[in-house]
Amino acid sequence: MRYARGHVKRYWGFAYRRNIGISMVAFAMVLAIGVAFTSLIGSSLVNSALVDLIFWGMLVVIATLVLVASFVGAHIASVNLMNDAEHSVHSKYVGAWVALLAVGAIACVLPMLFFGSSMALLVFMFSLGGMLWVLYFSTFLLFRHAYHEVAIAALALWIVFVVSFTGAASMPGGVSIKAYSLFVSTVVVTTVMGITGMAMLFNASREFVSEFVQSQEAKSGTRHKVRRGAR
Repeated sequence: MRYARGHVKRYWGFAYRRNIGISMVAFAMVLAIGVAFTSLIGSSLVNSALVDLIFWGMLVVIATLVLVASFVGAHIASVNLMNDAEHSVHSKYVGAWVALLAVGAIACVLPMLFFGSSMALLVFMFSLGGMLWVLYFSTFLLFRHAYHEVAIAALALWIVFVVSFTGAASMPGGVSIKAYSLFVSTVVVTTVMGITGMAMLFNASREFVSEFVQSQEAKSGTRHKVRRGAR
């Protein structure tokens, strides 16, 4: 964000770190609740397929609303700090960023189409990791903010994908590949996204406190100088 003033750039970094963290935690919670419902409750009900579809649809809607609300709130709060020149340039960058994220998400999902339903659950970790890499590099290239937590999460997902995908090929004959894939992908994705989201929220809070302390020290220093000048 070379086009923005220093305090605007710092606030943008804080706001989006916080909201990416919120989105990750919400995603982990939705996935955990959905899988738990399907495994423990949905399978025991009549018309379980319809019940699962309705329940997952509700979870997706809730997660989408949380995602949209958090990012719209961060965008509005950041834009309110900008002047007209900064806002004009920033809008172009945000448009390019959204386009990159959309194209990257589609490209990362495509590999899942080349596998059956069992292995696709493992490939989901690869696809999600790819989306996180797109988020990391696009944010750094366009806005010069590096969210290293996102890169660590993407790397972790890819490492587990390679290990689990290789392990699936050597599974004993009596073991269900679908059950194995569901268990590994659910546990890993929920854990990685949840921990990363909480880490980003913690780091965002720490940045906010640090910025507040620095501003208070700057104000205190200015007051001392004024008093000395008055004397």
